[in-house]
Amino acid sequence: MQNWETLRRSRIESILVIRLWSVAEILAATPMVRVLRNCFPAAHISFLLEERFSELLAGCPFIDQIIPWSRQEQKQTVKEFFDLYRKVKRQHYDIIIDLQGEKRSRLLTFLSRAEFRIGYESADLRGKAYNIKREISPIKKHLVLFYLDLVRELIGYSGNPLDLTLFVAQDEENKNKVKDTPQSRSEKKRVLIHPAGERAAIVWPNEKFAELADRLIKERPVDLILAGSDKEPDRERVRQISQLMSQKGQIIYHSSWRQLISLLRAVDIFVGHDSGPMHIAAALGKRVVALFGPSDPRQRHPWGSGHEVVWHQFPCSPCERSDCFKGAGSCMASIEVAEVLEAITGFLTNS
Repeated sequence: MQNWETLRRSRIESILVIRLWSVAEILAATPMVRVLRNCFPAAHISFLLEERFSELLAGCPFIDQIIPWSRQEQKQTVKEFFDLYRKVKRQHYDIIIDLQGEKRSRLLTFLSRAEFRIGYESADLRGKAYNIKREISPIKKHLVLFYLDLVRELIGYSGNPLDLTLFVAQDEENKNKVKDTPQSRSEKKRVLIHPAGERAAIVWPNEKFAELADRLIKERPVDLILAGSDKEPDRERVRQISQLMSQKGQIIYHSSWRQLISLLRAVDIFVGHDSGPMHIAAALGKRVVALFGPSDPRQRHPWGSGHEVVWHQFPCSPCERSDCFKGAGSCMASIEVAEVLEAITGFLTNS
């Protein structure tokens, strides 16, 4: 079994970080990678993630190589997995840090023969893949701090907050879709509502989004944008909200992370769920009003200062269930339009 002291005395030339999916988790790993770069300035640092998320780390100056895990590899055929394994093994990594902790990443870490294999301890056999481990703290903390804690002994991290990092280039075509007039540039803030959600339990009711949008347009000096991806069910959800509105705002669909990022750069305030777009908006330094229900804002709140979280903590939350004995989405439905409007108004007043 290796230990932190041995690692600190070793010459480290190559590092692999594994976090396969989830925008929130991938972005939350960037402060840790930045500190690794500061600690090992000459090391070759690679990041393994699903191919569909590769754009999020493109151009990141402290990552030397992005290794995409393709959709074919996700099906986990023996040949595809071992093709990836051989690709990783050829790099002869000194350190592998497994932030994913699921069966594929654990097996890959174990088979890599990296000298130092780092991951979180577990009561079952999951921890056997690692030879340097950290126990999971019973204290709930944000994902950024959770990942930094994993390598605290290695990097001497003392808990200073660090920014999330996005270096994706602008997509001018999508940026220019945002209507820009002299009046809006000088007087009005742009508020973007993005109602996407990965599961039904975390989404706010369409009729409440529609009421919020109507009240913003009528009562506040804002330009309102209703946005979503160009895939179903996002498009259908945006259409339904738009049809429920008596006022009309601008509707924009995005087809890539690059387009979404350039769109978010053009707005002032983001309103949405615990979703990838919400965490990207926070990483870009936008003011965020985040609506939480079953997921835990202590771990997943928008990182950084100047954000607002609207959350009604039920006795049963946090919860990962797909169904609910109280009725699907009841904790989200308990959030009132007036609460969200008040949070947005606070940003408008103090800007």
